[in-house]
This record gives sequence, C-alpha cells and structure tokens, in this order.
Amino acid sequence: MKRTFLLALLLFVALGLTSVGLVNAGTFTFEDMIDTWGKDPLGNKIGVRPIFEGVPFTYQHDLNDNVNFAAGELVTEAWLELDFTNDLTDAVGSGFWGLIKWDYSESVTVFYTGTTWLEDLGEVDNGQYKLALIIDWLNDDGFLDVTIDVTNPLGTATAYLDHSRLYGTAATPAVPEPATVLLLGSGLIGLAAIRKKLKK
Repeated sequence: MKRTFLLALLLFVALGLTSVGLVNAGTFTFEDMIDTWGKDPLGNKIGVRPIFEGVPFTYQHDLNDNVNFAAGELVTEAWLELDFTNDLTDAVGSGFWGLIKWDYSESVTVFYTGTTWLEDLGEVDNGQYKLALIIDWLNDDGFLDVTIDVTNPLGTATAYLDHSRLYGTAATPAVPEPATVLLLGSGLIGLAAIRKKLKK
C-alpha cells in the first residue's frame, strides 16, 4: 500500500514538473524612422543628409522605445530600408562643360559597426533599398549602428540620404498558464511531502 501511494505521488510530482504549459507569445510590429538629420544654423530641420566620398556617415537606430528587451521581448524579423534621393545619374551633361559628359556612377556600401559584414547597394538612384538584418545584433542591446560610404570611379561620389527606416516584427515572452502554474506548485508540494516521509 505504501509503495503504491509513493508511486502515485511520484507520478503526480512528475506531471507537475514536466507539463508546464505556456500561453502563446504574442507578436507585434515595430518601426524606427529617421528622416531628419539634425538642424541647420537657422534651426531648420535637415531633411536630406549628403554623404561625400572619403567621409563615411555613421548613425544609430535605437529600438529600446519600441521593443522592451528588459521584459524579454525579442526581435524576430528586421529590415533596414534606405532611400537615397536627388542623386546624380550616369552620363549627366555638365552645363559648364557643355557636351562633355562624366560618368558619375556611384555605389553605396552599407556596413554595421562592429562587424565585418557589409552590403554593396550598387548604383545610387532614387529608389529604396531594403536589407534583411541578422536579428541577433538587434536583440543584443536594441541598437543598430549603420555606416554608409559612397564611391565612384572619379573619386567624386556624393549621395543624399533621405530616410533610414528600421522595421520588422517582435515577440512578447511566453507566459505560463495559471492552471499549469498551480499544477507545478502542487508537484513541488508533493515533492516536499515525499522528502519529509523519507526522512521519517
């Protein structure tokens, strides 16, 4: 009888310790948009950021206002969208030089500070570029440091960054269901009872 009681109690404890159910984690979207780049001497917001060859531009996206990393929320998917505008295009005739045409073909390289990974966006135009991010970098501290460099064959490249948009999805941490928390608690109480009985 005692042996049957102990086996039943052990089974109850095992159930309590192994069947902790979790409420499905919820997902939500986030967005961090940078479309102003400081202020000019008159205090007006600067809407377009020029980037010159030989002078890389570095800035930072901060997701800590959008995702609560301290509470266990994590980024599950992330994209960086860059929009360059008002850029020079290939074979533009110079008004000063008349019919002389220069090849202003510009390519932009984007890389993330602290890593060796980079992405060459090819020729700069008025389109938007979307880059998939390695989410571990974002989940590390919620910051993304972006550096943009621009080059062309003549060494005279200039690009104009209109906006930088970091967006994607994140998930809230899974929370134990109340019923399974009660079952787990019961299992722990049962375990304490067994320990007490064995001591006797």
